[in-house]
Amino acid sequence: MEHKESRLVARKWGDSVAWEHALVEKRRHPQQDVGFGLYAASASGDDSGVVIPAGEVVYRVVARSHAIANGKAASRGSLQMGSDVHVNSEGWTWAFLNHSCAPNVRLLSVTTARDSDDGAATEVDFTLVALKNIGADEELTFNYLSTEEAMAAPFACACGSAACFRTIRGLAHADTSDEARLRDLECVVAPHLANLLEAKVQQASAKSVNL
Repeated sequence: MEHKESRLVARKWGDSVAWEHALVEKRRHPQQDVGFGLYAASASGDDSGVVIPAGEVVYRVVARSHAIANGKAASRGSLQMGSDVHVNSEGWTWAFLNHSCAPNVRLLSVTTARDSDDGAATEVDFTLVALKNIGADEELTFNYLSTEEAMAAPFACACGSAACFRTIRGLAHADTSDEARLRDLECVVAPHLANLLEAKVQQASAKSVNL
């Protein structure tokens, strides 16, 4: 995939910075209890109706100091970037990426700089890209199970996907009754959860053999 960054706009927060796609808009979600969501801009697509093509960078974030929580449990507004690293999303528009079990945005890469003395993360650089073509007025969604091991605020999912996990509590708590549904996560899971996902898939496989 080609990862374009030509339509990104830089926004700073303290010593952190996020490059945000110029054609992504924060809007009130049609489901009142959801609050807000992120959407591809209206009438900005090409002849095929595509606003953000697959592989295009939607967000790149370099988080430093106060935006990083080392070794702490997840908070309601954090994004897990490592086994012991959480990034605070408060103040950023990417905080409004809602969950879907069939997402159109994925975490592509994570680079973490650590203190040479105590090993604590001092900088986290991560990129979110379009997983598929995104059309005008389409909501951008992200699978929280791809980054979160255990969530501070679990919720019932209403994404309507055939692969819906129903209750989202983090990958550690994901249901292992459906191996195919877990395998769908293999193409989006963050590196720090890859081993956990493999273990969950093996559990699901063992259950299917024993049926």
